[in-house]
Amino acid sequence: MLKLFYVIFMNLHRAPYMIPRMRAEADHPQRYTEEQRYSLVQHAIYLMNKTGKINTVETGAENLPKQGANSARTVRSF
Repeated sequence: MLKLFYVIFMNLHRAPYMIPRMRAEADHPQRYTEEQRYSLVQHAIYLMNKTGKINTVETGAENLPKQGANSARTVRSF
């Protein structure tokens, strides 16, 4: 729980930029592709993981479909 508050506090300086941008992309889905919206969310998660020094271990990737709109393999990685 303490790490959650730490990550939120350390990312407060990004909120004035990220939240309105996410809101604009959510309000106007016709202007942005699904890949662009997904990429912004991935970037926000990357920044939070980096700030909190959180390491995620991937397991079960072989069970996911190889193609699809929500496939992490089709979106750029940071």
